[in-house]
Amino acid sequence: IDFTYGERVDADGKVRSIAGIPGLDAPIAHRYILADGRQRWEQFERAGFRFVQITFRNCVIPLRIHSLSVLSSNYPVSKRGQFRCSDDLLNQIWQTGVNTLRLCMHDGYEDCPGREQRQWVGDAYTMLLINYAAFGDTSLADRFLRQVAQAQHGNGLTAVMTPGDFSARNTFNIPDFCLYWIMALGNHVAYTGNNVLAEELFPTVIRAIAWFERFLNHEDLLTDVPHWVFVDWAQVDKRGQVTALNAHFVAALRVATTLARRIDELRQATRLERLAERVTAAINQFLWEEERGIYVDARQRTILSRRVSQQTNSMLIAYGVAPQSRWDRMLERILDEDRLVLTRTGDADPH
Repeated sequence: IDFTYGERVDADGKVRSIAGIPGLDAPIAHRYILADGRQRWEQFERAGFRFVQITFRNCVIPLRIHSLSVLSSNYPVSKRGQFRCSDDLLNQIWQTGVNTLRLCMHDGYEDCPGREQRQWVGDAYTMLLINYAAFGDTSLADRFLRQVAQAQHGNGLTAVMTPGDFSARNTFNIPDFCLYWIMALGNHVAYTGNNVLAEELFPTVIRAIAWFERFLNHEDLLTDVPHWVFVDWAQVDKRGQVTALNAHFVAALRVATTLARRIDELRQATRLERLAERVTAAINQFLWEEERGIYVDARQRTILSRRVSQQTNSMLIAYGVAPQSRWDRMLERILDEDRLVLTRTGDADPH
């Protein structure tokens, strides 16, 4: 008997199985060879899916299937938050989000319950926010925040996902996710009022920020930050001084400033606040293009990139880095459908 499962069914009625990353993800396929007599088989590891395909091969004598069943496994939470309005589409979006998060909560926050089941830091940042609204759970978030701190490298950068194979092998890293962890800690402390956790993890925050400070140039801009600067799957220009990453650094510095004040680390609070102000000023001076009324994606050797994006400019507004006097011009440009280009997934040369 061959089993495979997935989230889609192709036109021929067969389940579309995703192979995953070669060498890192197990194939989504199982073969059970029958013995004589009545027997029972259960898959050992959890699987996330909508459809199951079962193929029976070489059945030379009659075969009886007594039952097929699925066992559901979830982290124990209760629905505490609710949302309902007159727009049924918004109600469905809310419920879909709640159901999706529930399926991605087990012993950690998972990026997906199917292929990977890895606790990516950037994914968990968003999941924690949804959790506060839908479930109000704090234990799994506490666990996540501590696990990231425990997996911090000696140079100060945190792991891209943890615990797990990528963390153990140090296969690659995403600097953005380290900043997301700082912001997740700030959100969690603000939600729970848990200053004890803030004090426990604050030294990890300072070491993480120190890693980024090594890449500040004389203009107070992060420059040529190594590893995979992610930002988004879209083809945002990520060379040299990446505007979105600098804005994200400012947001993390502000969160760290607030945490420092909560635990009476006043000297650190002053230092972090001044650093955030300097980076903010540098972004507004060097990465803004007055002629087009927009922030460029990046700057390399004093040359502004021609590429601009919704991701970069919306982040500058959301984090309060761009002066409000510039917002109208920014929004007018990034929301102009005549200029909008949907790029393919990847990090191809932005030219």
